[in-house]
Amino acid sequence: MNDNLRIKNIRNVLKKHCPYEIAFDLKNKLNEIANNDYVQKYCNTEHINFISRHSDYLSLKKTHPQSTNHPYYLCLFSVITQHIYADNIKQILDKAIDIEKSKI
Repeated sequence: MNDNLRIKNIRNVLKKHCPYEIAFDLKNKLNEIANNDYVQKYCNTEHINFISRHSDYLSLKKTHPQSTNHPYYLCLFSVITQHIYADNIKQILDKAIDIEKSKI
């Protein structure tokens, strides 16, 4: 099974209530897949610059394993992005930079 299909299937499972331990393992699997396969869009310097520009109002945390509304590994909040979700740090910062650039 290719990773896109695996990710879709995992998200479908996580959208419904499942036991904490299973959800925890599935979210970690999403993170593992993203860490292995995600191709970073912006360089590390751009990621650091984004964090620096928004550090006063920036929050990054893991989503709760049983959060059925947001079947992703991480949640980032900043004033410019509001809440966004992704499966690893590179994805979430790329999404945040895209949002910031769209508002300029």
